[in-house]
Amino acid sequence: MYWLVDGAYCIFNRHSIWNSTKEAMEVHKELDGIHDRGRNLPAVQATLHGEFATSWFNQLWQLLYRSSRAHWRSPTYLMAKLILNIFAGLFIGVRVLHLFVV
Repeated sequence: MYWLVDGAYCIFNRHSIWNSTKEAMEVHKELDGIHDRGRNLPAVQATLHGEFATSWFNQLWQLLYRSSRAHWRSPTYLMAKLILNIFAGLFIGVRVLHLFVV
């Protein structure tokens, strides 16, 4: 099929061209069959459980341990975080003690 493009706009309506093809009709038939089979199935029963595989404290501990190991292995991140915390602490301390007008 010949496609003529005028600048950034195509002069053909691709949606209507796709809908008129045999392949599109087969796809629509297959989708309708999937929908029909799904409608014939019983509704899914949702059950809520309040139990987890492990406690909340253990999940928190594992998360903190994993993230601290990841940060410890990145010296650039570690030094940037250290410098940021030092400057933030100094800035907050100066503001609270009113040593300088910032």
